[in-house]
Amino acid sequence: MSKKFLNVEMSRYHNHTTTTTTKKLSNLFKLSQRILLWPLLSLLLVKIVIASCRYEPSRPCEAVCQPHAVLRNIRKVGLSDCYIRALILLPDNKTYLVSLEQTLAVLQVAEEYVHRTELLPNYIKFDWLPQDDKCEASYAVFKAMDGITKNCAHVIFGPVCDYPLVCPVNEHSHVLQAAKDVINGIPKDIRKAENKNNDTVDSNTSGKIIGKREANIEETSVARITKYFNSHGTPLISIGGSTYDFERKKTDCGDEFYMLLRTGLLSFESISKLTISVMKSYNWSRSILFYDRNGQQQVSGLHTCFLMMTSLGKQMRNENMTFAQYSMNEKVRNRSEEMKREIGNKNSEVKFIITEYVSVIDLC
Repeated sequence: MSKKFLNVEMSRYHNHTTTTTTKKLSNLFKLSQRILLWPLLSLLLVKIVIASCRYEPSRPCEAVCQPHAVLRNIRKVGLSDCYIRALILLPDNKTYLVSLEQTLAVLQVAEEYVHRTELLPNYIKFDWLPQDDKCEASYAVFKAMDGITKNCAHVIFGPVCDYPLVCPVNEHSHVLQAAKDVINGIPKDIRKAENKNNDTVDSNTSGKIIGKREANIEETSVARITKYFNSHGTPLISIGGSTYDFERKKTDCGDEFYMLLRTGLLSFESISKLTISVMKSYNWSRSILFYDRNGQQQVSGLHTCFLMMTSLGKQMRNENMTFAQYSMNEKVRNRSEEMKREIGNKNSEVKFIITEYVSVIDLC
């Protein structure tokens, strides 16, 4: 009897011990989960902070849906309406392939499509804010800043001209100071600032840097500063940005053109790679690039062809190819004589071997 009782007591003690151990392990596991959970949540919060390029509280108008009392200074917003305010920065000039009037009509058709296909709820509408940037860099910057400060735009469409989209800027310059310098003029000693190996030199200007780096004016651009607009940055959607600079990474706040989304199908780098591929297929290792400095302005604005030549020149340097660039003189009518003279000069300067091919490229 006593032995049976002892066995029962031992069994109870064993079960109690097992249960206690299980509870302790369970509590320890839960504690471990909590210990691991807090660092993970902290990392998530840190990631959210890093995603914002400046540490500013959100303005009430940044929300898409707001009561009218908050948005009393914003146009066309009703009591319970939800609007995405979209700033359109394009030249109001039909000589450009992408103009303000044509693009606005296309965007309105796109708005109807996203509502018809229910990509967006019908109660979320677009408030289009068209602004003429005149295809000028400094003017586009001020129009962009007005769109953010006065109209609290959520997104920017444009610019398509490469100069308003991006221009040389000192990374330590303040936006307003840089824009002020553009208007008031930069002293000559600053304009001579840098002439690095990657700059393209026009052969008929005795080494003067022209086009994208002309006078090295420290100028801001829309693409560089949109990451600081509003509390979390403002997306910039453009079919422009064809130059070599826009091929860089744009995924982090530290990247130069963060918040820029390029939707164009073709870039100057793509054209450059195609040109070099054709040259290699014919074993052409040396070339002279002729271009009209002011040509094709209807595509990307001022100096489109020069920007194209800059991208092609960088690509050729990467391939260790020999090349020269020549800007055609607008006053010269006889192009063939001009080309013969320049080809002869370049051949004598670099001592071309007769057995090697020389390609003459006229892209612009």
